[in-house]
Amino acid sequence: MKTIFVSTDFSDAGNNAVKYAVSFAHSINASLIAFHSGSVPKFNPTISEAKFLELENKEEIKNRDKIEQLLEKYCEAEHIEWDQQKFIAVAQTGILSVDTILAVAHEYGADLLIVGTHGKTGLKLFGSTTSGIVLQAEIPVLAVPTNHGFKHVKTIVYASDLRNLENELKIVVPAAKAFNATIEILYLDFGWGLGKPPESLDDLKKEVGYDKIRIVVQKEKGGFTILQQIENYLKITNPEMLVMFPEDRSYFDRLFGIGKTEELTYRTRLPLFTFRKSKVTT
Repeated sequence: MKTIFVSTDFSDAGNNAVKYAVSFAHSINASLIAFHSGSVPKFNPTISEAKFLELENKEEIKNRDKIEQLLEKYCEAEHIEWDQQKFIAVAQTGILSVDTILAVAHEYGADLLIVGTHGKTGLKLFGSTTSGIVLQAEIPVLAVPTNHGFKHVKTIVYASDLRNLENELKIVVPAAKAFNATIEILYLDFGWGLGKPPESLDDLKKEVGYDKIRIVVQKEKGGFTILQQIENYLKITNPEMLVMFPEDRSYFDRLFGIGKTEELTYRTRLPLFTFRKSKVTT
């Protein structure tokens, strides 16, 4: 990973995502693009187009300065050398949308997109912008809960149905390599026959080019939902990151939809690394 992209709306969740991204990028020696899309100045028919563009430019400069202040503040707090060539502030005016964020991230060649989440649970993807990014991004997305501070990543739990395992692992491995972290493949066997553990773990490691991988298979526990069982495992193992590959919108909603029993009982505050199954090469 060479370029990390983080978007903030200057909310607590957005600014915390920037703070997390600063430490994340520094820890793997990556560049960081911090982005804000501000509102267009109110149109006034009595002013000229040139004057309107001037106001728009001033708004962008103001927001860029605000981002730079955040970056400098968080660098100082984490004892990281402030480098404007490494930590880059980008601002533009326009309607904040998923398309805008994804287009700018693509323009800068980002390898990972970091966004903030609100609420009591780390896996609750609140708001159309954050959930839209997760659903549409062509690159991995890391959703960081509000107030979650960065910790060096030692263990990544990858909750898998074991379908298309090798190709999904190739998405996870770059993040693991950046931290020299262990990937724990967690397979919950609910008797659905979705996939089978590989016959040779050594062959799998060779195929994906990474050795620090282990597989954990857990049988269904009576009375536990999928998310409750994952939560229980995370409480025991205490990893720094959870990885999931949502399959489609209905599957995603079943896991994270507002009001669902699983969501209400799932209290982890881990950063959630996601990438759409439909975008993984088979």
